[in-house]
Amino acid sequence: MTAADAVMVIHLGVVVFNASLLVLVPYGRRRWHWVRHRLIRQLHLFMMFFIAIQTLLGHHCPLTLLEASLRHEQIEGLFFARVIHAFLFWDLPLSVFATLYLVCLIWAITLWFHVPPFDGYRTLAIKANRLATKAWR
Repeated sequence: MTAADAVMVIHLGVVVFNASLLVLVPYGRRRWHWVRHRLIRQLHLFMMFFIAIQTLLGHHCPLTLLEASLRHEQIEGLFFARVIHAFLFWDLPLSVFATLYLVCLIWAITLWFHVPPFDGYRTLAIKANRLATKAWR
């Protein structure tokens, strides 16, 4: 695996993290406590802001630029690398991505308020205790 392939795998991880949380947070709001973990949610919201702002300004993703620099614009290599590259890079106008990222950012902000993160384990324990108390009444 080349350095460019490693950057591409990291890029895929970033994409999967951001896209999956847009779905998993509302789905798991009552099932999984980790979707309300403050650090995860802050990182997600920061990354969504960063992606949306850079795209609205007409800039490319730093990981895309780094990979292109390492590859010297060549998409050769392992089959796995070609598959990930085809998944990550679509031949669409920047305005399409800007619109998509802006919608995703608005959704992430909405989730912040409708499925708010917990401040920590103490808050989580207090809320769990309240729910358990209400269930026994």
